[in-house]
Amino acid sequence: MIKKLLFVNAIFISILTVMIVVPEVMGDTVEVYRKSGYFSGVGGEFTLKIINNNAVPDLNSNWALYNSNTRDIGTHGPSFQSFCVEKNEYVETDGHAYAAVLNDKAIYGGNYPNGDPLSVGTAWLYHEFQSGRLTGYDYTGSGRATDAGALQDTIWWLEGEANNPNNFYSQLIVDANHFGSAAAAKADNFQDGDRQIPVMILNLWDPGHVGDYNYRHQDQLVCVPPTEAPEPATMILLGSGLIGLAGLARKRFKK
Repeated sequence: MIKKLLFVNAIFISILTVMIVVPEVMGDTVEVYRKSGYFSGVGGEFTLKIINNNAVPDLNSNWALYNSNTRDIGTHGPSFQSFCVEKNEYVETDGHAYAAVLNDKAIYGGNYPNGDPLSVGTAWLYHEFQSGRLTGYDYTGSGRATDAGALQDTIWWLEGEANNPNNFYSQLIVDANHFGSAAAAKADNFQDGDRQIPVMILNLWDPGHVGDYNYRHQDQLVCVPPTEAPEPATMILLGSGLIGLAGLARKRFKK
């Protein structure tokens, strides 16, 4: 009996391992641009133009979530506006193409070898931004670049990349109507198997080198459908692993 229980535990651990090691699926590629009047300093806004590869995930489904003030800026379309998550990561903004991978973490980000989690505060601010309703943001006037710089600084603060900028957006995030404290706003957006706010990170890599540290570039924000399901390829890999483990268990118990 004890041996059977130990074997069942081994199967359970193996199932968890299959779930953990399955990578996020690479989707469309993106070209990165910057438009004068929409950014300040080295931070956002960035314009991410979607280059369709008929891949999964298809970023067109994400693009459809954006407000008219946060997509197709300038001559780049379909595209959406984004912000940088990790302050010390860099990217070419002259239309260079990057492979885009959806994730809930900044891969190789910060001091986290397994990925730097996206904060719920950053997710909330960006979700408000992309919907065109972020309080105080000058979407159509001359103050957009200044607001973009302030929002970027607040995102870096929430992600542990910079000190509190003490601007309007950092005050907004700790207001009692939202998170109430900086600690609450810096909590992981992905908790207990649930994405609190439908925002994820696009890990950008040189095409053909996804997963190689030397070819990573930057982590950008992207909104996702609220009920987004696991990618088909991920489910196929997971299903295959579970079927194989179930077969092993059946053979073991027959003996």
